[in-house]
Amino acid sequence: MTVRIPPSLKWMITKRARLLGEIAAGEKLLREFVELKEKHLQVMRHDLNIIDSTIRMHEIPIDPERIHPIRVQVRGRRFKYGDMSRSILNCLMKFHPDPVATTGACPNFCVNGFRLKQSDTLAELNGKPV
Repeated sequence: MTVRIPPSLKWMITKRARLLGEIAAGEKLLREFVELKEKHLQVMRHDLNIIDSTIRMHEIPIDPERIHPIRVQVRGRRFKYGDMSRSILNCLMKFHPDPVATTGACPNFCVNGFRLKQSDTLAELNGKPV
């Protein structure tokens, strides 16, 4: 005689199996990403050594170790090139020919430019990362 598995238990068994599959796929992806980044760092270090040796060969003595790193931008742009200007101009054209204060244009620009909900108030936007 076979034992019938209740649907609630079957659901948990299936959920556990799916989670195990997602964890395995995530760990594999993480390993591949780490390997790729390590190779990329190795190439960049090699390029840095070549540039350092080239700087040392110059007739003006410069110690490459004294050159400080420049912080790179890690987060992508919020807008494509020109979208910010376009959104501001669209906002100003909406109020044309009447003059508009920054406090009047800002909520309109935020709603259209940042694709926020109309219900968001300016006070709520101050606390939100946009």
